[in-house]
Amino acid sequence: MKSPVIKRLLPLALALCLTCGSGLNVSATEASAAAQTEETQTTEENADGAVAQENTQTATRETTSTGTSGSTTTSGSTSTSGSSTDSTKVIVTPSNANALLLMDAGAQSPKAVPGQEVEVVLTLAVNREYLPSEKYVLRNITIQPDIPKESTKDNWPFDIIDASKVRHLDDMSYNSTAEVWYKFSVSQFAKEGVYPINFKVNATVWRQDSVNGTDITEDVAFTLNVFLTVTDNGDMSGVVSKIGPLNVAGRENTAISSPTGSPGETIVVSMPIVNKGGTLENVTVSPVVTGDLETFPFVAQDINYGRELGRMENGTRQQVDWIFTISPYATTGNKIITFRATYEENGVYGECTFTGYIYVKNGYTQNTAASLMVENYTMYINDNQVDNLEAGNEAVLKVTLKNNAAKNAVYKTVATLKLADSTSLILSPGYADAAYVRSIPAGQTAEIEYHISARASAAVGPSTATIGLTYEISEKDGAVAGSATSTIQIPIKQQMDLQIDTPVVYGTPVQDEPLAVSLNIVNLGRSRAYNVRVVGMDGISLQDSYFGGDILAAGTLNADFQVIPNKSGNYTGTIVVQYEDADGEQYTQSVDLPLDAADADAISTEALSTDVETNKKSGSHLWVWILILLILILAAVVGWYLLIYKKKQQTAEIEAEDGEAAEQSDGYEEE
Repeated sequence: MKSPVIKRLLPLALALCLTCGSGLNVSATEASAAAQTEETQTTEENADGAVAQENTQTATRETTSTGTSGSTTTSGSTSTSGSSTDSTKVIVTPSNANALLLMDAGAQSPKAVPGQEVEVVLTLAVNREYLPSEKYVLRNITIQPDIPKESTKDNWPFDIIDASKVRHLDDMSYNSTAEVWYKFSVSQFAKEGVYPINFKVNATVWRQDSVNGTDITEDVAFTLNVFLTVTDNGDMSGVVSKIGPLNVAGRENTAISSPTGSPGETIVVSMPIVNKGGTLENVTVSPVVTGDLETFPFVAQDINYGRELGRMENGTRQQVDWIFTISPYATTGNKIITFRATYEENGVYGECTFTGYIYVKNGYTQNTAASLMVENYTMYINDNQVDNLEAGNEAVLKVTLKNNAAKNAVYKTVATLKLADSTSLILSPGYADAAYVRSIPAGQTAEIEYHISARASAAVGPSTATIGLTYEISEKDGAVAGSATSTIQIPIKQQMDLQIDTPVVYGTPVQDEPLAVSLNIVNLGRSRAYNVRVVGMDGISLQDSYFGGDILAAGTLNADFQVIPNKSGNYTGTIVVQYEDADGEQYTQSVDLPLDAADADAISTEALSTDVETNKKSGSHLWVWILILLILILAAVVGWYLLIYKKKQQTAEIEAEDGEAAEQSDGYEEE
């Protein structure tokens, strides 16, 4: 049963094998043809790509052992992707050139003023160095303004209105061009000048890799820039004029006459004002009102003299009038009137001043006040007049005032004492610094008093005091007031205080013989002691004069000198110390020097007897020394003699022994 079935199936199996073999041959033939076609296309692509190899991308292959797909990445913002049946990875090297360029179509740089809307046209063309043939396509093109993250009026002159200004462009190839339109509103904060506007472009460069049968893509990003000129400063730019923009306007070939008037008259002051700066808003002009009749010689009748001028463009002129009444106390002469203008320029508040002139004729003549002055002053301590005020003491300062006027008396005189150095001189406790005099007739004097004290630590020397005088020449209301100032000097002294210790004597005092003495002097005062000298009195004199110089406050002087007692016996001499203060006033202090001086003749006799005894003792001592010397000489002679004698004896014995030996020798020879 089985055999017939097998026989029937064998032809079918054979036919099937033949069919499969022929299919394999056809597939092999088609694969070979496809390989030849790809090689031909690769050769053509290499020939086309060699033109732009420097500015585009190069592809290399890296074969991997496994995998059915491949991808490529590059550094920066460039990336490629694709699929490969032969597991190939392609690396694309990006170019530094821009894929799109701005065409030179003769377009001018846009210009605008703040607040104006301006159109910016970007005429774009494909960079043929970057896309060298039609096999390259630029896709996914987006363009948008590159607004700085920290945009200010100095780097971005536009108002930011739209949330996004991204534009999408169609695909572009070898010969493609495009135009992109943007509208910007120039900000009022913008300043006059030229601003660069940068546009950021993102796109994908696409080409087909015929060799590998893949699509290679490269993401690119670059910027394009144009320039905008802002021809004026915005109202909020903050730019102000370097000098005051408002000035008094002049007239061609003619001058503007100044108003003239007398005290009490009413005049009109007309000021033509011109704006020489930028556009000004909220302009207000007013005169500067002062209390000085030289700068504002008018009666102030209004609370505010300001005039509102509103808006003033550059070159605008306006005339402002003020009506003034000249003060009855204005003096004759030219008066300078200052005007202050306030305004708002480009959003910044500012102000400036300018001046005008008027002339006052038949002006007020002021009556001169009488001449009151300090004639002299004196100081008293315990009702005794002194020339100097010692530190730590209180004194009464009496000042004499004199009215030098020939006719007019002075009234209501107030004399105020001002002490310049409060560390040295102060007012005594309980006393004021002012004195009052009801009246002083013409040519007469008046005396006032102040009580002052010098501090214990006051500096030595004159201390300055100022007396200010105010008075009137009449008791009626509106009388002319006068004033005067006088300066006086109050000498201050520090009390001298030298402590002199007990003198120290070295040696025995002898009449008419020098004797060394040491004297220690300490300055316990607060000022220097000048030209310190030491002299002797009452039975003593100095062998040489002694000068110790100056002793500073809290200083010490150790004086060493020699005195000569002028008499003998037990008595007390006197040492006198002389010195001066800073004013040259001399001071003297004495100190006792107890002495018990021996008589010079007695000292001489005693010295003579002492010399005789010394000579006698010296003579006896001489004989003793001579005797000792003789004994020593005798001992030396005896020793020498014994030495010579013993030597001769030894020589004789040696000679005798030699003789005996010689005789014995002769006897042996004869035998």
